[in-house]
Parts: sequence; structure tokens; C-alpha cells
Amino acid sequence: MVVLVIVITLIQSIPDRIRYYRLSKAGILETDSMTGRDFELWLKSIYGRMGYKAKVTRASKDRGADLVVTDLNGVKMAVQAKKLAKGKIGPKPIGEVLRGKNYYGCDKAIVVTNQYFTKQAIEEAKVNRVELWNRNRLLKEIERVEKIKKKSAAS
Repeated sequence: MVVLVIVITLIQSIPDRIRYYRLSKAGILETDSMTGRDFELWLKSIYGRMGYKAKVTRASKDRGADLVVTDLNGVKMAVQAKKLAKGKIGPKPIGEVLRGKNYYGCDKAIVVTNQYFTKQAIEEAKVNRVELWNRNRLLKEIERVEKIKKKSAAS
């Protein structure tokens, strides 16, 4: 009976262990201990790996955008980066990134965090057409880029 309990416990922990491995491999676990500025620079490198042009704005008085990113189709995006060790991001960055979008003449606004968003932030982002990238979305985007790079390297 004890062996069965141990086996069940091990099997139940597999998804968590896989997720931890994926987060670690993508570098997202490292973001939890970064400074806010380091997180912005890390995001710049992620966008760069996606093939986008990314510029980090001034550290203070950034006008609401920490990065200005242009994708492969020329779409210009204001990005507000919010790094937390743990917890959830509220609605305040939604207004910040909208100011940045207007100031830098961007087509889109995105708030990126290494954690998650509150329900209120999600609702406000939807109303204001602000894209939200939480920890899961970051992982998905990084893995997507790495998969494309592997395919092109194999070709």
C-alpha cells in the first residue's frame, strides 16, 4: 500500500516537474530574481530572438513604455514590463502602456510580466485592447521561437 501511494505521488508530480524544466530551460525562472531593468533587457533579447527590432527606453521617465518593439510586419508596439518575484499585476500598467503607445506612436500596447495578472487587469486590458503576456504566454512565445529556430537550423 505504501509503495502504491509513493508511485501515485510521483506520477502526480510529473506535470509540475515538466513545467519547472520548461520554465528553467526558457530562462523564465531566472526572471524572478532579476531587477526590473534586467527584466526589460531580457525582454529585449527575447524580442530580438523573435526577429523583432526592440529598443529599451529610458530607465526613468519612460513615458509609459519600457520597450518599443517593431515586428516583422512593421507593427510598432509599446511594451510595459512588470517584473515581480511573486504575486499578480493589477490594472495600473494598462494605463501606463496606453500612454506609452500614444507617446511613441505605436500601433499596439502590450504589458509583459514574469508572473500573472489580476482579474481586474485582464478586464481592463480587454476593454482597452491591450495585449497581456503572463508567465505562460512568455513560455509559449519562447518555445515557439526556439522550435522555429531548430527547424530552420535543420533545413
